[in-house]
Amino acid sequence: MSVIDNAYEIAKRVLKSSYRENGIVAGSGQWEQVWARDSCFASLGALALGDRGVVRRNLETLLKAQAPDWQIPLRIGHDRRDLALKILGIRVPPAQKPVYLEDKLGHHARDSNPLLVICASEFAQGASADEIEFLRRNIGAFESAVRWSLENDVDDDLLIEERAFSTWADNVRKEGKVLYSNVCHCHALECLFELELAVGNWETAARYQKLHVLIKERINQEFWNGSFYTDWIDWRRTSTHFTTDGNLLAMLWGIASEDQAYLIQASMRRYRIADPVPCRTNSPRISLRDCFTPLIFLAGLTDYHNGSSWTWLGCVDAVVKHRFGQEAEAQAVLEKIAQKAVEEETFLELYDRKGRPYRKLFYRAERNFAWSAGLFVWACRELA
Repeated sequence: MSVIDNAYEIAKRVLKSSYRENGIVAGSGQWEQVWARDSCFASLGALALGDRGVVRRNLETLLKAQAPDWQIPLRIGHDRRDLALKILGIRVPPAQKPVYLEDKLGHHARDSNPLLVICASEFAQGASADEIEFLRRNIGAFESAVRWSLENDVDDDLLIEERAFSTWADNVRKEGKVLYSNVCHCHALECLFELELAVGNWETAARYQKLHVLIKERINQEFWNGSFYTDWIDWRRTSTHFTTDGNLLAMLWGIASEDQAYLIQASMRRYRIADPVPCRTNSPRISLRDCFTPLIFLAGLTDYHNGSSWTWLGCVDAVVKHRFGQEAEAQAVLEKIAQKAVEEETFLELYDRKGRPYRKLFYRAERNFAWSAGLFVWACRELA
């Protein structure tokens, strides 16, 4: 059995161990809660395994918690205080409360809404008649989720804006127009188009497809710097470092052209993004002033989303390389990820810049991390 085959079996075990009655929890330790972003990405692996029931339950949990203003929660679980205690190893009672604000400065997370719609669109592929009826009953909620994102375009330029710490990389002070959030938002519009078609709303579908095309054009006009997409643009400055998340997803979801993808991949090689473990979040490192709150500094987590390696990014990279015909390179990425999984006998949340399991005085990388395991399963199925 190859190292990839061994890791695949580990990934299946880790992912299935994260299934709960209310969806997919992020991990087995401090993150044992349903996080919208983690569970929606992990759902790709569950769907690849044919575990459609848990994906539906996950969607139902998030839809039931949709706020009156149409926001999808950041997570279902502990509030900020209890979450901090749990990370420190202090036992707290179980909680199933919807939490809508990020935990640093209390801003609204931007990716929960688009990821819900993206996940629902993936669920629609191969759906049964009963599952299509479930999507039809909730199509208004999916439309409202996209409408919430559209209302965060404060300057009416088709790109959404956000406050600090509002993306998945919530230890970095990204503000203004953020690539990752806009790429997710753009793809969500394409996914809503597909959902509308799935439930028979052809006229409504056309409206979202047109909007998707317009936003795709705006992303390329505003973020493309000639070699890769810029991480974020705010009222003070435009970032200059390479960011992995939005660039990979732009290639995965067809926002980047084939020529742009070639240049992005060249930038990834130049910055050694896949070393030592695929893939590092960015290069060069972001200034400490953009990774600072007293809590982040005291916990020593200024590199948590700043140069560390996250397996989920590596899995996306492997699929992107596969889709662009780079089969040997795609396999090499999966093998590097698989080797780490076999060494640890699980899928970790992240690794440090030297390729070691991420560990700080008050924090250790989550073991049995569903996002990593789910996307490894998905990537293996995509490359098969």
